[in-house]
Amino acid sequence: MPMLYIVLTACLVSSPDACEERYIPLYADISPMACMMGAQAEIARWQETHADLDVSRWQCKTDEMIALAETPGELDVAPHPIELE
Repeated sequence: MPMLYIVLTACLVSSPDACEERYIPLYADISPMACMMGAQAEIARWQETHADLDVSRWQCKTDEMIALAETPGELDVAPHPIELE
């Protein structure tokens, strides 16, 4: 099963035009649908430690989809595993 990521477009609160992609890897054996259903809680946890950034949009992508991108954004190195109930 491919690795899933939540792909965020995060913009500086102080400069909303300064945006970049951020990636939160999900360390659970979940489906893309489960990623979509649990992503908002994971994004809220991420924003607690990134108060200077505002998430303008997000989506779930596989590592294969990210590898096809021309310029992948910054990968977060120490995300929390997603916890779905």
